[in-house]
Amino acid sequence: MSRIHSLQRFAAFVFGAVVLCAGTANASPSLGVAGFGGDVARGAASQTVASELAEAIASRGVKRVLRPGSFVARAGIDPSASDVRNWAYAAALDALILGQVSAASDASLERLVVVVRSGHSGGERSRHALDLPEPAERADALARLADEILVGLGYELPGEVPSGPGVAAGPAAGNAAAADRGRGLDAAFDSEGFDGGAPIEIKAEEAEIVSGDHGRELLFQRNVHVTQANVTLRSERLEATYKRGESEPEKLVANGEVYVDQGGRRAKCDRAVYLRKDQRLTCSGRAELVQGCDIVRGDSIEFWLSDDRARVEGAASIVIRPEHEEGSGCKEMGDRS
Repeated sequence: MSRIHSLQRFAAFVFGAVVLCAGTANASPSLGVAGFGGDVARGAASQTVASELAEAIASRGVKRVLRPGSFVARAGIDPSASDVRNWAYAAALDALILGQVSAASDASLERLVVVVRSGHSGGERSRHALDLPEPAERADALARLADEILVGLGYELPGEVPSGPGVAAGPAAGNAAAADRGRGLDAAFDSEGFDGGAPIEIKAEEAEIVSGDHGRELLFQRNVHVTQANVTLRSERLEATYKRGESEPEKLVANGEVYVDQGGRRAKCDRAVYLRKDQRLTCSGRAELVQGCDIVRGDSIEFWLSDDRARVEGAASIVIRPEHEEGSGCKEMGDRS
């Protein structure tokens, strides 16, 4: 299925939905503040500013903020969209906050430029700049910067009055979204040619075998990696169930920060169940499925590895972000380029 046809099917579904919205404003994002760039003379100061900004963001009630050095990301504000997506995927981040410290026009000050990049598309969400005060006076300036960043991401700061149900901060130009509470949504995705007959390979740091009358169960823990054809799954724990006499598992149950990658589509959730015979995988708990610029979220997402279908249950939403013409990334909210 071509990219154009996929978007047409998406759009036909989205505009037939009952409720349209731009996003969920009160969902706490998962953010990562990378080490800030700067010349040799400002290297240590740059990292201090990055850490202080991360603390300011965390103090606003954001549940998950990764500090500089706690995840893989290169310092600087101009990495490629592909690099940003890979860093965000590996660390399970919704957005990355990048920065650069340089000399300001006033020689006694330093200039901080911060760029917020989408973890889904790698595109730029917002850009901020300020002249840094002396360290003793910097806390207030970074607190205001943290507020600007979070508001730009649609996060409701503590004490703010919501603007209304289904209303997100910022314009929704170039985007389409659909949401439904309590009903399932069907979406179309391009599969990448899955081979359900391929063997399943499981690797982990620990494994335990439990045998029974009807078969056996293998329990894997710590850095679990599963591969079948073009699909990879990562999790903290995995239970593999085998019928007696069979060499391939009939069922896999993964728990703890589950990530699934199949070519151009990626999923993440708290728990995933894979049924080999049906070639069907069900993600539940903060479930999200991304393909290209299109994002599906819900309490539970069921998708078929050999097909182009996905079904979402509970607080379901679909977001379409058109690609830039040059193919360098996806257009974000308010991007009219």
